[in-house]
Amino acid sequence: MEGKPLRIYIAGPLSGGDKECPFFTRLLHTVKADKVAKELFLKGHWPFCPHTQFRWWFEDTRPEFLSYELVVEYLDIQGWLSICDAIFLLPERGQSRGASVEVQWAKQNGLQVFHSLDEVPEVKGWKEKRALAVAKVLD
Repeated sequence: MEGKPLRIYIAGPLSGGDKECPFFTRLLHTVKADKVAKELFLKGHWPFCPHTQFRWWFEDTRPEFLSYELVVEYLDIQGWLSICDAIFLLPERGQSRGASVEVQWAKQNGLQVFHSLDEVPEVKGWKEKRALAVAKVLD
């Protein structure tokens, strides 16, 4: 696994299943998830962070965007998770029924499960490749 980037799905709360969840709470969850996504990228992996995709959907007043069930169906666990190699569980995942379902599916389907960034291996050669890319940008 060290030589190959992993597609890693980030699981954790966004709204906690609460349609009335305050905007600030969703934003805080999104910032935390996005921070993990950036760290996974810096280790050479390809994170998928549903939080960043859906953070504004709850502000849309059309019924389709207010339906927890439709948003979860769109996430389609078998669609997004089935193309991932691993799942990263945010510490607050217990606050999310969606994350519980995602983790269950991931375990049943043999995805690697990470609970902390320390558990995620760095992709071999990625630091060097990253340094070269940064040097080009700064040059």
